[in-house]
Formats: sequence, C-alpha cells, structure tokens
Amino acid sequence: MHITAQGRARTKNTKFTHQVNYHLVIIIIMYLVTIYTAVAVIYNQHEQRKLFSESQQQLRMEEELRLEQGQLLLEHAALASNTRVEKIAAKKLDMHTPLAKDIKVIKLNAN
Repeated sequence: MHITAQGRARTKNTKFTHQVNYHLVIIIIMYLVTIYTAVAVIYNQHEQRKLFSESQQQLRMEEELRLEQGQLLLEHAALASNTRVEKIAAKKLDMHTPLAKDIKVIKLNAN
C-alpha cells in the first residue's frame, strides 16, 4: 500500500480539522460555563441584597415594637396605680376605706 501525497495531505487536514473542532468545543464550553457563573453571581448578589433589605426592615419593626411595648408598660403602670384605682372606686362605686371602728378581726382556730 502506497499512500500518495494527496492522501497524506487529507490525513493531515482531517487531523487538523478534528483538532480545531476539539479546541472550538472546549472554548464554547468554557464560554458557557463563564456565562453561567456570571449569571449565578448576579443572582446571588440580588438575593443577598433582598435578604439584607428584609433584615433591615425586620430590625426596624423590632425597634418599633419595643418602643410600643415600653409605652404600653408605662400606660399599664399608670392605669393600674393604687391611687387611680382608689379614686375610681370612690367616685364610681362609692367605695371608701373603712374606719377603724368598722374593721372586725376574725380569729380562726387552728386545730
């Protein structure tokens, strides 16, 4: 078997074409991986910003709730004070502190 010069040239061209195709496929794959990575980075940054914004909103809400709790505790203390309760009892229910002569002490036998 004799391979002519043309046959050798075709073999070289075929090898060269296969090499070029192989390199082209690798370049395309690397390009696609790079694009995918860039999109993933952008998506992750977006999610991180969204979560950070939600976190800040939750912190503001927590601060508002703490402030409201403090105001409600002050209001509760004011409304439940003994002086206020006594005034309301005297005014609306006509109640008063009994005099010493009206107080009766009952002793229980502890057997």
